[in-house]
Amino acid sequence: MSYAFTAADVDFLIGSAGVDALAEADALELSPRTHLHDLGVARRLFGSNAAAVVETVLLRRRSVGKIANGRHWLYTDDALQQATPTVVARHRARRLTGRAVHDVTCSIGAELAALVETCEPVVGSDIDPVRLRMARHNVSRAALLRADALTPTTRDTVVIADPGRRAGGKRTHDPAQLQPPLPDLIDACRGRDLVVKCAPGLAFDRLGWSGEVEIVSLDGGVREACLWSEGLADGPTPATRRASVLSGDGTGWDITDTEPDEIPVQPPGRWIVNPDGAVVRAGLVRHYAARHGLWQLDPQIAYLTGDELPADVRGFRILEQLKYSEKAVRQELGRRNCGTLEILVRGVDVDPAVLRPRLKLRGSESLSLVISRVGRSAVAYVCEAPPPRG
Repeated sequence: MSYAFTAADVDFLIGSAGVDALAEADALELSPRTHLHDLGVARRLFGSNAAAVVETVLLRRRSVGKIANGRHWLYTDDALQQATPTVVARHRARRLTGRAVHDVTCSIGAELAALVETCEPVVGSDIDPVRLRMARHNVSRAALLRADALTPTTRDTVVIADPGRRAGGKRTHDPAQLQPPLPDLIDACRGRDLVVKCAPGLAFDRLGWSGEVEIVSLDGGVREACLWSEGLADGPTPATRRASVLSGDGTGWDITDTEPDEIPVQPPGRWIVNPDGAVVRAGLVRHYAARHGLWQLDPQIAYLTGDELPADVRGFRILEQLKYSEKAVRQELGRRNCGTLEILVRGVDVDPAVLRPRLKLRGSESLSLVISRVGRSAVAYVCEAPPPRG
């Protein structure tokens, strides 16, 4: 169970004695191997403040790579877990450039830190007094106040919210179980420009959302969904679905349902492409295929194929196609001297972790195996192993 910070903890940590204690504790290894020894040292050095000091050092180390310039921030464990990665927050803030904004669930300030770079004025509020005190330390350029997200406290601002996604200690995909409940938040902000960060698996169809749903991935992993109200439409033709594919270096691209989605129906080409998860979750596989001159292996399956590989895309060059069976796959992989195998599956009840040892791979070559439903059949594609990501 994570440490529960108090207002007194925050006051100590931001004072000169706390700053010195954090610097001293950061010299400790604080690994599982040294855990008991380091805790004993911390209790001897920092007394009753030891738990808060050690937890803060550990959270700051975990924040590296997620929160830019966050090595001197204050966190709680839950707040850091839900905090928006800086790359994603800056992506959202750029779309709001020049607007007055109010983050009504500002927590420790991860969104605020990006918003103050592009927006004016920036207001943050939260109902949790401890997180709010941390946000004041972390982001000094935002105006902060304690308030319930369901109680309007500003006018003429874009409202930004990131409702808590845990109910009863478990992650929820029910909009009504978020904190604050998403339907209540939408009602409280009716008539306002509204941006809501959500889990990508949220049941959006229960909302009747009339604006845009943006699915965002970072370095190949789907991170969040973002709801944009109609007043924040981007471009002359409003999109209802968008996929934004970001990299850790801040670069990225997006695609929307305003683009064409007509693609040919024909046999597999030379390559198989597994689209980024944001494209799949946003329902934009056909739009992505049309953009890059690809087509689907099956109209209901997200794998794409084509004769040319789009630039900067990790694809699988088909070496052999066969009707799927363990025996046929095992024989083909043995013939190709396969010893290392990446397995991708869509639309077929096959568990890669169960299949791999049953293939009895003993060779020296690295290959990839793509298993997909095509029509009513399961088809296996033995492919050249692509280079690793990054």
